[in-house]
Amino acid sequence: MFVARVSELVRWNVKNGRVYAKSMAVPLQGKARKTLGSVFGVIGGEFAPKVGDSLALIIEEAFRDGLEDALLNLPVAATREDIFEAAMINVNASLVEAAAQNLPFAPDRIRAALVAQRGHEIVAAAWGDPNLLLFHPSPSNGAKIFDLLADTRGEREKALFDPAARRGFGSLIAGVVGRRDRLLISTADLRELLGAQKLTSVIVANEPESATLILRDILSPLSETLAVATVISDAVPADVQAPTQPAPGFDRSTQPQRPEQIEQAKARQRGRSMEKAKALLAACASAIRTAGLICFRLGRAAATKEGRDGLKTAVAAFRSNIKETVVNKFRSLPRRSRLLLAAILALVVTLGVGVIAAQRRSGRLEAASRLQSDVASIERMIADAEGSLLYRDNEHAREILAQAATKTAALAGDTDHLAAKENLLKKIEGRRDALRRIVPLEAPEVAASVTSTADGSASLSRIVIAGSTAWTVTAKGEIYKIALADGAAEKVGAGPAATDLPVFLPLDTGVVAGASDGRLAIARAAGGAQPATIDFGGDTPSIKDAAAFNGRLYLLDPARNRILRHPATTAGFGRGTFYLKDGTDVGSGVSMTIDGSIFVLSKDGTVTKLTKGVRDDFTVERPDPAPTSARRIRTDAIQSGLYVFDADAGRLIAYEKATGLLRAQYSSDALKSAEDAVVDERAGAIYAVSGNRVLKFSIPKTAQK
Repeated sequence: MFVARVSELVRWNVKNGRVYAKSMAVPLQGKARKTLGSVFGVIGGEFAPKVGDSLALIIEEAFRDGLEDALLNLPVAATREDIFEAAMINVNASLVEAAAQNLPFAPDRIRAALVAQRGHEIVAAAWGDPNLLLFHPSPSNGAKIFDLLADTRGEREKALFDPAARRGFGSLIAGVVGRRDRLLISTADLRELLGAQKLTSVIVANEPESATLILRDILSPLSETLAVATVISDAVPADVQAPTQPAPGFDRSTQPQRPEQIEQAKARQRGRSMEKAKALLAACASAIRTAGLICFRLGRAAATKEGRDGLKTAVAAFRSNIKETVVNKFRSLPRRSRLLLAAILALVVTLGVGVIAAQRRSGRLEAASRLQSDVASIERMIADAEGSLLYRDNEHAREILAQAATKTAALAGDTDHLAAKENLLKKIEGRRDALRRIVPLEAPEVAASVTSTADGSASLSRIVIAGSTAWTVTAKGEIYKIALADGAAEKVGAGPAATDLPVFLPLDTGVVAGASDGRLAIARAAGGAQPATIDFGGDTPSIKDAAAFNGRLYLLDPARNRILRHPATTAGFGRGTFYLKDGTDVGSGVSMTIDGSIFVLSKDGTVTKLTKGVRDDFTVERPDPAPTSARRIRTDAIQSGLYVFDADAGRLIAYEKATGLLRAQYSSDALKSAEDAVVDERAGAIYAVSGNRVLKFSIPKTAQK
């Protein structure tokens, strides 16, 4: 069995009241869900947000009502397409009534689509000219795009000049999609905005949730007036394997619905309302007649002194709530009076039960109304947070999402509320993931494995990349050269034996490795390693990390709150000088890197930038969650990113080096066991060392910028 996996994106500047975009969802239960599966859609156009919210609510509620009627009244042999079309006719009838009540919207400027997806089976309806695209992977060219509305586009464009266009959804398609296909519905033409090739790479190469996150980042720099709602879906296995479907084939398309269909749906609605009203009036009339008859008989009984006295006594006994007295007095009444009193009590009980039932019905209606109001309010908060995300106002977005989550948690616990809560919480969590900019990495491939020539084991501790070669070193000081093209590993020499080698830097023809006490070795690509020295002038160093730039070696010594700069010599590196000129505190530094300026990383993830020994006005955006044990920071003069390795959290945090803004959090459980990691931007890959292996993680192309 396959189920639909759905992810949505709304890119909408809430400050611009002229354009609107929204995603729609119709939660279904029981037979309705079994028949149609998941029902979702989009709506957008040039109208005020209140009008858009009203239209979306009308469509969702009318579809649910129409679906309920269709399941009750259509023949057992009715297909999913028949049931869906009947529900859409009810939607259009409701839209006609909304237009008659002067709801201000221009039908020819609306783009909307509603889709029902049950596993691989899809039924959809369109209003205006939305995007309804199917991406079918192809070995030759990546993927083929099917425009599912292309066959009816000309007829729908003609319909815009016809009054029938006011009736809303005018096209219906149905069909089966393949197991690897992706469906995209959108209020805007994303092919025109992004280009077909770029859009295809985003949709096909990523799961729906990741694809929406990537689209959000791509759309962020575009015009502030852009409003787009997008939903991406595919089918994933639930319990058992479904039969493989061939390439997509859509089996029917209908013309815009006929006016008589709309009138028939409206007539059925009026008929149902009239039947309910008649039943209610009949019940009221029956109660009125009964009450009149009882009052008439009561008057006749009270005409005699015996009847009046008996009734007074019975009522007094009833009010005193003494059972024995009530029974005795009741038995003392004449037979006619006893029957009359019993009828009165029966009527009181009946009316009381009716009042209680009416109150309960009223309470349910009020609860449903409050639910709709609360859901609309929470969705507006989510949209507000979405707008803040677009403008990088992360603090405001985080605050709004926290308020939305609190308000969602306060919803009541019945079935309707639970479905609404689940949908809202999913949206909130999706926005929080977008706020955190988490990019899950696929399982890594093993780029190389190293076996120690000493005892057969190896525990790699550092890695650097130089062109097409990776250099790595074990805790015992064995230095290996690895060809990234084929993973061939070659031992080239031995450096200082130490569990931590803070100095491990590529040179023009090899690599330099050093321990925290300053012991160095320079290994050449041709083979062999020679000891080297650093002139500390008799001082005792405590090196935490190192970087090289323009022929000089820079050493981070947080224990003495200093950065030392050593020139290269024939024997290694000469006497160092102090780099810091303004007394900047680097005592909490755990790692540093250089591209002309020096970046110093603290354990809590904060970064200090220094240029020519003076601190710059530079901070990095705080990721969520904030690091507590950041380990390495890396960049170079060529890379545009600044990368922080947080092994305990299993992530590599990427920042824009020029601004400090958070680019992404590349996440994988495999990184939790890694000792070191480095990014090769040109190859779009992350290399990490874990045990005796060099792991390669591919960065999604659309997430590299």
